[in-house]
Amino acid sequence: MSDELFTIPPSQPTPLQSARRALADAERDYAAERERWKDNSIELEPYRRAVNRFTELVKYQELQELKNRAVHTHPPATPTLTGG
Repeated sequence: MSDELFTIPPSQPTPLQSARRALADAERDYAAERERWKDNSIELEPYRRAVNRFTELVKYQELQELKNRAVHTHPPATPTLTGG
């Protein structure tokens, strides 16, 4: 028997999963830098911007996923022709 039958390739994360992981990393980095720099806004600004960007990316990916689900669960209605 071949081992290939039992080898399952790792699945790729969805765009939403990737965005959420990136946001979690950015939030963790921002929290660490806030402890380091306290309220030094110049040093913290890149970290704050990263959190904001990834937050927006997560929102965008969530909307895309909802749109994809809506298309797959509710296909558009087929127009009908009526005689007059």
